[in-house]
Amino acid sequence: MPASALLPVPYGWSMKEAASLAISGVTAWHALGDILALEGQFVLIEGTGNVSLMALELAAHAGARPIVLTSRQHLATELQQRGADVVIGPGDSATRLESIMRFTRGRGVDLAVDVAGGDTLMSLVLPSMATGGRVAVVGFLDDNHVQGDLVGPLLKGLLRLEGVSVGSRRQFEELLAFMQAHEMRPSIAETFSPGDIQQALVHRPKNLGKVVVAMDECCDDGGGFHVKQSLSYEL
Repeated sequence: MPASALLPVPYGWSMKEAASLAISGVTAWHALGDILALEGQFVLIEGTGNVSLMALELAAHAGARPIVLTSRQHLATELQQRGADVVIGPGDSATRLESIMRFTRGRGVDLAVDVAGGDTLMSLVLPSMATGGRVAVVGFLDDNHVQGDLVGPLLKGLLRLEGVSVGSRRQFEELLAFMQAHEMRPSIAETFSPGDIQQALVHRPKNLGKVVVAMDECCDDGGGFHVKQSLSYEL
């Protein structure tokens, strides 16, 4: 591969950890924008998927006040341990919106990392935004179509709606530097072998973190890597 396509693995990281950032990690970093401007800001995180989890941990280390929406209420304690200021469990949009506005004392959130799109974007995310806020649209788990008044809330709240899809080499370098400076490591929930790849693709781990497929074993001596035809794929 050309050198421009590669980055050095941070010192001491396993190959599984190194493989887990190129997509979800860089997408989360890109979605958060200027990391230094997040201190004290309310950041809305939807769910506990790979992008959302990375966005939560990065925002928390940047001094933001993350608000996490999840249907997996049993993960609330772990999410708070990872930096969530508040975890809002299952409920309709009106109930969740009320919780968001109460927690932010009526201000709303400064940044939302939207992985749902569809009705969630229209009925929950946009109404929860503070004036001048920014919505990073990362996915459309609900729907890639929206129905209703989109332009009105944007103009009324002076909001910015930005589509985000992964990021650049420079952003990946910035992400790695930030993680090393804050002693962050990627979270690996479970590892599968190549023979179990079909199960890995549909598996939902009980704990927070990445699912990886380890194509071969590799050795980590703590100061570098001795790789023997080794690859780990992010799922």
